[in-house]
Amino acid sequence: MPGHVATASVSVVWPFLSLARQSGRDVTLRICEALEVSQAELADPSTRVPMPMLARLFADALARTGDRNIGLLAARHMASLHLGLFEDVTRTKATLGSAMEAGIRYTPLICDGAHYGFEVEGDRAVWRVWFDPGMDVHEAGVEFVVAMSVLWARRMTGLMDRSPLEVHFTHEQPADISLHKELFQCKLFFGAPATMIVAPATVLERPLTSHEPALAGLFQRRAEDLLQELPRPPYAEAMVRQILASRRELRHVSAEQVARRLGLGARTLARRLREEQTSYREVLDEVRREAAQRALAEGDRSLADIAHSLGFASPQGFNRAFRRWTGTSAAAWRRRNRMASL
Repeated sequence: MPGHVATASVSVVWPFLSLARQSGRDVTLRICEALEVSQAELADPSTRVPMPMLARLFADALARTGDRNIGLLAARHMASLHLGLFEDVTRTKATLGSAMEAGIRYTPLICDGAHYGFEVEGDRAVWRVWFDPGMDVHEAGVEFVVAMSVLWARRMTGLMDRSPLEVHFTHEQPADISLHKELFQCKLFFGAPATMIVAPATVLERPLTSHEPALAGLFQRRAEDLLQELPRPPYAEAMVRQILASRRELRHVSAEQVARRLGLGARTLARRLREEQTSYREVLDEVRREAAQRALAEGDRSLADIAHSLGFASPQGFNRAFRRWTGTSAAAWRRRNRMASL
């Protein structure tokens, strides 16, 4: 994503300040120096700092403390005050599901390089977390974000003992995961294809005791104003591509679903893609081509199975698309690719 540097509210470092104070250290001046802000700016949640600065600060904290679990420990210090208007908007919604939808849209208020999306897959709600391509996020930082999300859901519902079914991380398993088990209290998967939290779908209907329709409208209007003030990176194509590429199957996926995961309306997403001289259909077509060639090269799946997973109505439709992409049939392309690899 050239030309854009993701930023975050300076409030994301507040839990780390609290963690340091608990251990008898005041690192305020060091953090101000590292982020090039005054103490007054450090205390102001409207202060934005570039993500590369935060990445360097996080790396320094890891080096100084030697604590691989610093992200999990700091997440426990994340209070509602630290999330500011994001917390105000989400806590006044009617259900956890509607709070999560609002959270997807207003995550940029906390960090415009981090993204959430959730889908219901049967009886499971899958909450995915990802970051802008090229963002340098340490695995302990990813754990901070995921732990913060789980603790936020517990706080929203008042179910402090409620645990997800599974938590998935893309990085390899650390040597000691006792703290992970204590905090998440569920099945843990490392080296997974995507970072995500899996919970029963019924949890989305869990009512929030803090639901206040009048306040929700007030907070939402303020959040919309702040959202419009943030720089808007022209990277809709890259984000759509990343979402589609992360799907196991491309059937039943729609522009509306992708827009929802980005916290946008379908028309807004279409407009942003037009501004980048492309469209959802063009991006989907390219992702399908890449997925088709990968499936043909890596295994012995039938053409019908591949066509179905890519969202084609029939193998014939898939083959017509494949000829358009490559100038040859899928079967011929597979044979030629295998012969070349011998």
